Amino acid sequence: MKRILTAIIVCLAIATGSRTAFAQFNGKAYSELEVILYDAETIERINKPKTPPLPITPSPVAPSVTAPSVLNIQPPPPPIYPRDLSPRYTMIEKGVPIIIDPQPCEPSKPDLAITIENVENSKGFIVADLHDDNEENFLNSDKVVLRIRATAQAGRTYFCLPLPSPGEYAVGIYHDENDNHKFDKGLLKIPKERFGMSNNPPFGLKAPDYSESAFTVPETGTEITIQLFSSGDILKGSKR
Repeated sequence: MKRILTAIIVCLAIATGSRTAFAQFNGKAYSELEVILYDAETIERINKPKTPPLPITPSPVAPSVTAPSVLNIQPPPPPIYPRDLSPRYTMIEKGVPIIIDPQPCEPSKPDLAITIENVENSKGFIVADLHDDNEENFLNSDKVVLRIRATAQAGRTYFCLPLPSPGEYAVGIYHDENDNHKFDKGLLKIPKERFGMSNNPPFGLKAPDYSESAFTVPETGTEITIQLFSSGDILKGSKR
């Protein structure tokens, strides 16, 4: 009944163009009813079912991962050649640098550990002349790369000859018994002091050439053994 009454009132309102209307039914008056009129588009929008809001999904948070500690290890710098050996020089004689009783060889360095055998006595010094791969300078006492003077020890004498860089070298040795800084020679330039060369090449009427005495030294260094002989030993055929 109420629905019918409401419909009648709405129709009255529409007919009269009023937003309010009064109705009487079976002699009974009903209270004022306010009617709000909407156009078709508004009614369609109002009646359209509302889409529920999408749930807000929080952004995934990556689990906290503690990065492993990384040691800042830098590779060792490449070696610089030629090495500066000047702080080790004891003196410079006629343009040739000299080291007297050098320090022991360093590991993993292009150093030459030398053992001298057949040292007759402990007088004076064992002299080692270092020659590079320039064959024209071989056995030229004024063209020596580096000279070592090691205190002589009877039997065997040990010392280190530091090299400016890895490479090919040759070494000439003599025993400077009287410590006069010379390789003493007598008549016909026959040596008066004991001598030897790297690789222990055979001696004859002339000294061995560079190719017979040359050897190669790597970056980690190497060891050689040189035997001393006298001119008399060579004449007797002990060193041929």
